[in-house]
Amino acid sequence: MKRTFGLLCFLALAISPAVAQETPKTETPSQEAPKQEAPKQSTASAPAPKQSIPKYEINASYTYRRFTEENSQVLNMNGWTAAGVYRWKTWLNAEVAFSGAYGRTYPIGAASTHESIYTAFAGPRFYWPGRHKVTPFAHFLLGDGYYRRVSSAYGGFGASAYNDVEFALDIGGGIDVTLRHSDHWAIHLIQVDADQTRFIGGYSGQRNLRYSTGITYRFGER
Repeated sequence: MKRTFGLLCFLALAISPAVAQETPKTETPSQEAPKQEAPKQSTASAPAPKQSIPKYEINASYTYRRFTEENSQVLNMNGWTAAGVYRWKTWLNAEVAFSGAYGRTYPIGAASTHESIYTAFAGPRFYWPGRHKVTPFAHFLLGDGYYRRVSSAYGGFGASAYNDVEFALDIGGGIDVTLRHSDHWAIHLIQVDADQTRFIGGYSGQRNLRYSTGITYRFGER
């Protein structure tokens, strides 16, 4: 009897670890805080601000003029050009322009002469549409020219003066370059004009070439 009881106790001790290993462990679910999603950023870029177009501009320039006289002699003249522009459209504008040029000749055996030419023009100026750092333009202008020649006294003859006002036209163009970090100032890099004048009555006309360079100032907004 004691042996039987001892055998049963031994079997119970041997079986209990095995039963304990086979008993499934119950895991308590862990409560995790819900993850918050970061707000999505829109990938669409904001529209670029619209560039303003100046409504007015003025420019002042030094001018070199080659004037062909009635005897085919070429007179080199120095002077100035001033212009104002109203920007009616981004590409079509109204322009008024004024110029003056001065030269002197010293012919051998004749009186020296001092000659001056003034012009006043108006007409359309054409720009490439939009606003650019480098802005080419062209214009076609009509107006009047004033010519004055003063001859000094020579050989017993007194000084004399001749004046003439005639119709004139101008076809030309140029390039403006906007200065860095400036919305108003630009370099009037180059302007080339071919003027047609009819000074000195009855003469068929003179060929005039003008080369100008200076500065441009823009203001106002369309």
